[in-house]
Order: sequence, then C-alpha cells, then structure tokens
Amino acid sequence: MCGIAGSYGPADIRRMTAMLTHRGPDDEGFFADGPVQFGARRLAIIDLTTGHQPLSTADGSHWITYNGELFNYLEIRTELQGLGFHFKTTSDTEVVVTAYQAWGAGCLDRFIGMFAFAIWDGHQIFIARDRLGEKPLYYWTQGDRFLFASEIKALLVEVTPEVALDDRFRVLEAVLEPDTLFRGVLALEPGCFLVFDGRTTTLKRYWSIPEGPIDGRSASDLTEELLFLLKDAVRLRLRSEVPIGLFLSGGLDSSLLAGIARPQKTFTCHLPYGPAYDELAYARLMADSIGCDMHTVTVGPDDFRRDFPKVIWHLEQPIATTSSIAEFALARLAR
Repeated sequence: MCGIAGSYGPADIRRMTAMLTHRGPDDEGFFADGPVQFGARRLAIIDLTTGHQPLSTADGSHWITYNGELFNYLEIRTELQGLGFHFKTTSDTEVVVTAYQAWGAGCLDRFIGMFAFAIWDGHQIFIARDRLGEKPLYYWTQGDRFLFASEIKALLVEVTPEVALDDRFRVLEAVLEPDTLFRGVLALEPGCFLVFDGRTTTLKRYWSIPEGPIDGRSASDLTEELLFLLKDAVRLRLRSEVPIGLFLSGGLDSSLLAGIARPQKTFTCHLPYGPAYDELAYARLMADSIGCDMHTVTVGPDDFRRDFPKVIWHLEQPIATTSSIAEFALARLAR
C-alpha cells in the first residue's frame, strides 16, 4: 500500500504525509501548484525505479498522487498509445493519470484494480476510490478549503478532532461510511468520485453492485464462466516486480486462490485454541498440495495485549472483531 495526502488551501503537507510513513517506506514526494499541495509515501510494486510520486502526465498538465494497483494497466497503456498519448515511465500510476486526461471520470469504468487517488488538472481536484473500497480515502472540507488523505490521522494534523459517536455504533459495532467517528471527516464511499474546484464539492457514484434477472443458464455453464473469471482475475493480480506471497487461512476462499495462483510463499495465522477456532491443518494440506514455502505465526493472549493499542491506532475506528490482530501478525510476518 501507499499513503497519499493533499490540500486545496493552506496545510502543512509535510506533516500530513509524515503521518503516513508506515504506508510507504520506499519513497516520499511532494507537489505544489498555486493553492494545491500533494504528498505521497510510496510502497514500490510496479516500476521500482521511475515511479516516483506525485507524478505528472508526459505533457505536465495533470498531476496525481496514487495509492493502489491498476491490474489492467498494460492493456490501457496500449490503448492510450494508440490514441497518441506518450509515457515517460512504465508505472501504472502514469497510466491512471493519462487515462483521466483522455477520458475524464469515464476512465474509472475501464479500471480493474484497487485504488484511491487524487488528480489536479490545473483547475480542480478529482479524487476517486475503487468499486469495493479496498483502498481507503478520507476528506474534510470547509468553505474554500479541502483536505484529503489515506488515513484520518493525517487529516487531524490540520483538523481539530471532535468525537462523533452515536447509538448506531453501539448497535452495529462499526462505522457506516461516509460517516466516521470524527465530526466533519468523511470517507469517500466505494465506487464514488468527488470534484472540488475551490468553491463547490460535487460527489457522484460511478459504480454500484449490479442487479438483474436470474441467469437462466445451466449450472455447468455458470461454473465454467466463474472459473474463467477467477483465473483471469488472479492472472492480472500476479503482475509485480517484487516477490508474491499469499495469506492462506485454510478456508475455501484463500485455498481457491492459492490453487490458482500457486505462490512461492504462503502465510498462515495459528490460533492455539482448538479446531473450532483454528484452520492450520487445512492450510497445511493446501500448502503441501501446491508445494509452496509455508510460514506460520501463532497469536495468543500476550500477543493480543501487546498489539491491541497499535492495531487500534492503524484502524482509527474500532470494529467488533479480533481478526484484525491476526491480520496484523500476518502482515508483520510477511514484511
């Protein structure tokens, strides 16, 4: 993951970006143009040498700060080159900003990926989030001032925190976007984009879960199509210039992905409380069947007590599940 931050109007962009250092240990960059400032902390996955951010189109007219990965960037890059656009890097980031230059908000319909980004075209800030909200993006606006960031804590560098806790959180034990637990700080919802031109904010949804009639095809035809879509989705996500691993729980979803991806390494969390709480045996069966290098971390009460405060700091808004502790341990092991 990477960390992005920005402002229209005054802001200490370096302090905001510094709050996101943990999201991007490989690189840091800044951009300023008139009232606009962008910051980026980068975790390098694609184009390790020339993908420095913030990054501009080849003609310098559009600038982007970007968190995510565009899995079909090679196909879109080829299409844009056919339209006469040029590229100065091999990064998916430049494909995203050039696609916006070519098609405006319509570029989002072409993207297959997980992303949260902001683009400045010299007149307005355009921010967008992927269809299912895999990558976070938060914003705050007041009058002619606009702030955005990958995490709330970066906004709180500039915004005085006010608690916004009501009965919904006590009942649902989670925050419903676009609200957050901080008054005035909003999440850009999945499948949405927002435009700020220095005066007005325009928010639009570009995608929602499709609804339609029941498919009348046979079970075998549907199974064949589902398998094709799964294999194609995994194929696109294996594009990388760094080693690839997979979190393997032993459950159906991760085992299916492991069987298709055949990663060199897998990472599994062991919860030592018996088979009702632990799937290590199934994960080991799957790892043995694909011949990968399996890595395991055990999480017990002492680990929970030690890591809980840090996990809450990263989550920013508590949720009623302990799975985040296991995920934190897995990510630390993979790193």
